[in-house]
Amino acid sequence: MNFVEMPQPFKLPIESFKIRISRRYVKPITIIAIYRPSDTIPVLEALEAELISNGQNEMYLIGDFNLSNEKSKFELKTLLYQTTILPTYHKPTRTTAKCTSIHDLIITNRPNFQIKRLVLEPCESQIMI
Repeated sequence: MNFVEMPQPFKLPIESFKIRISRRYVKPITIIAIYRPSDTIPVLEALEAELISNGQNEMYLIGDFNLSNEKSKFELKTLLYQTTILPTYHKPTRTTAKCTSIHDLIITNRPNFQIKRLVLEPCESQIMI
Protein backbone atom coordinates (compact mmCIF):
# COMPACT_ATOMS: atom_id res chain seq x y z
CA MET A 1 0.00 0.00 0.00
CA ASN A 2 1.31 3.44 -0.92
CA PHE A 3 0.26 6.81 0.61
CA VAL A 4 0.95 10.01 -1.35
CA GLU A 5 0.24 13.53 -0.15
CA MET A 6 -1.19 15.51 -3.05
CA PRO A 7 -1.14 19.30 -3.58
CA GLN A 8 -3.52 21.24 -1.34
CA PRO A 9 -6.87 21.17 -3.18
CA PHE A 10 -8.28 24.48 -1.87
CA LYS A 11 -6.71 27.91 -1.51
CA LEU A 12 -6.29 29.66 1.82
CA PRO A 13 -8.10 30.69 3.97
CA ILE A 14 -9.72 27.28 3.42
CA GLU A 15 -7.59 24.67 5.15
CA SER A 16 -7.33 21.34 3.38
CA PHE A 17 -5.17 18.35 2.58
CA LYS A 18 -5.45 15.51 0.11
CA ILE A 19 -3.93 12.05 0.16
CA ARG A 20 -4.13 9.23 -2.31
CA ILE A 21 -3.86 5.63 -1.23
CA SER A 22 -2.75 3.25 -3.94
CA ARG A 23 -3.12 -0.50 -3.73
CA ARG A 24 -2.04 -3.13 -6.20
CA TYR A 25 -4.77 -4.20 -8.64
CA VAL A 26 -7.35 -1.80 -7.14
CA LYS A 27 -8.27 1.78 -8.07
CA PRO A 28 -6.77 4.41 -5.75
CA ILE A 29 -8.67 5.91 -2.83
CA THR A 30 -8.61 9.70 -2.48
CA ILE A 31 -9.25 11.34 0.88
CA ILE A 32 -9.73 15.10 1.09
CA ALA A 33 -10.17 16.94 4.39
CA ILE A 34 -11.48 20.51 4.44
CA TYR A 35 -12.16 23.26 6.95
CA ARG A 36 -14.01 26.25 5.54
CA PRO A 37 -14.03 28.93 8.26
CA SER A 38 -16.88 30.99 6.82
CA ASP A 39 -19.83 30.70 4.45
CA THR A 40 -18.60 33.83 2.66
CA ILE A 41 -15.49 32.12 1.25
CA PRO A 42 -16.14 30.71 -2.26
CA VAL A 43 -15.61 26.95 -2.42
CA LEU A 44 -17.92 25.48 -5.08
CA GLU A 45 -15.69 25.99 -8.12
CA ALA A 46 -12.69 24.28 -6.51
CA LEU A 47 -14.97 21.62 -5.03
CA GLU A 48 -16.44 20.85 -8.45
CA ALA A 49 -12.94 20.45 -9.91
CA GLU A 50 -12.00 18.01 -7.14
CA LEU A 51 -15.20 15.98 -7.52
CA ILE A 52 -14.72 15.68 -11.27
CA SER A 53 -10.99 14.91 -11.18
CA ASN A 54 -11.45 12.23 -8.51
CA GLY A 55 -14.75 10.82 -9.73
CA GLN A 56 -13.31 7.65 -11.25
CA ASN A 57 -11.67 6.60 -8.01
CA GLU A 58 -13.09 5.88 -4.60
CA MET A 59 -13.25 9.30 -2.93
CA TYR A 60 -14.07 10.66 0.52
CA LEU A 61 -14.41 14.39 1.15
CA ILE A 62 -14.57 15.01 4.88
CA GLY A 63 -14.89 18.28 6.68
CA ASP A 64 -16.51 21.39 7.99
CA PHE A 65 -18.25 23.26 5.20
CA ASN A 66 -19.98 26.01 7.23
CA LEU A 67 -22.96 26.33 4.89
CA SER A 68 -25.40 28.54 6.76
CA ASN A 69 -27.56 30.18 4.11
CA GLU A 70 -30.16 28.47 1.95
CA LYS A 71 -28.48 29.50 -1.31
CA SER A 72 -25.15 27.85 -0.44
CA LYS A 73 -26.90 24.68 0.82
CA PHE A 74 -28.86 24.45 -2.44
CA GLU A 75 -25.74 25.09 -4.54
CA LEU A 76 -23.82 22.29 -2.80
CA LYS A 77 -26.66 19.79 -3.21
CA THR A 78 -27.04 20.78 -6.89
CA LEU A 79 -23.30 20.37 -7.48
CA LEU A 80 -23.32 16.91 -5.92
CA TYR A 81 -26.20 15.76 -8.13
CA GLN A 82 -24.54 17.25 -11.24
CA THR A 83 -21.37 15.28 -10.54
CA THR A 84 -23.44 12.12 -9.88
CA ILE A 85 -22.53 12.04 -6.19
CA LEU A 86 -25.51 11.48 -3.97
CA PRO A 87 -25.61 13.64 -0.84
CA THR A 88 -25.38 11.62 2.36
CA TYR A 89 -27.13 14.37 4.30
CA HIS A 90 -30.76 15.43 4.04
CA LYS A 91 -31.10 18.00 6.78
CA PRO A 92 -28.86 20.46 8.64
CA THR A 93 -26.02 18.94 10.62
CA ARG A 94 -25.98 21.70 13.22
CA THR A 95 -28.92 23.56 14.73
CA THR A 96 -28.67 26.47 17.13
CA ALA A 97 -31.14 29.07 18.39
CA LYS A 98 -29.94 31.46 15.65
CA CYS A 99 -29.65 29.25 12.58
CA THR A 100 -29.44 25.83 11.02
CA SER A 101 -26.40 25.00 8.96
CA ILE A 102 -24.48 22.27 7.21
CA HIS A 103 -21.11 21.91 8.88
CA ASP A 104 -19.71 18.44 9.30
CA LEU A 105 -20.06 16.25 6.23
CA ILE A 106 -18.68 13.14 4.69
CA ILE A 107 -19.22 13.15 0.94
CA THR A 108 -18.37 10.03 -1.02
CA ASN A 109 -18.95 8.55 -4.43
CA ARG A 110 -19.37 5.21 -2.62
CA PRO A 111 -22.58 5.82 -0.63
CA ASN A 112 -23.22 2.08 -0.26
CA PHE A 113 -20.38 1.99 2.27
CA GLN A 114 -22.38 4.20 4.58
CA ILE A 115 -23.64 1.93 7.31
CA LYS A 116 -25.15 4.18 9.92
CA ARG A 117 -25.84 7.82 10.80
CA LEU A 118 -25.50 9.02 14.35
CA VAL A 119 -27.10 12.04 15.98
CA LEU A 120 -24.92 13.75 18.53
CA GLU A 121 -26.58 16.05 21.03
CA PRO A 122 -26.99 19.02 21.31
CA CYS A 123 -26.36 19.34 17.55
CA GLU A 124 -26.69 16.85 14.75
CA SER A 125 -23.69 15.49 12.90
CA GLN A 126 -23.48 12.78 10.32
CA ILE A 127 -20.78 10.27 10.96
CA MET A 128 -20.09 7.31 8.74
CA ILE A 129 -19.04 4.20 10.60
